[in-house]
Amino acid sequence: MRNKQTFDIKGAFAIYKDDELFFGHTQYLLLKALIAEGSINAAAKKCKISYQQAWTVADRMNRLSPIPILIRKKGGKDGGGCRVGAYGEELIRLYEDKMQQFAEEMNILNQNLDSCLL
Repeated sequence: MRNKQTFDIKGAFAIYKDDELFFGHTQYLLLKALIAEGSINAAAKKCKISYQQAWTVADRMNRLSPIPILIRKKGGKDGGGCRVGAYGEELIRLYEDKMQQFAEEMNILNQNLDSCLL
């Protein structure tokens, strides 16, 4: 018996600013991990990326953002660090909402696709 081939339309969801990646899956996971873990080093480990890559991602987000996403704390007796600011938390909610809309639209696009292509 022959297996029926299934076609799917796929796409990646990300927000760009002036053709430069501003916020996508990695940025989302990093911010969520930073909130949960409390440090960029622990967040990087949770996301399975290097500490340097985490800072590169964070710096790009902050550079492209109209409002700082990560609030940096200067070093001192207790050390430095950073936290996700209010705008970063708002961005997480926006991303989740738009990602849900994107997934729903992808489902609609994929409805009956096989019947169109077979």
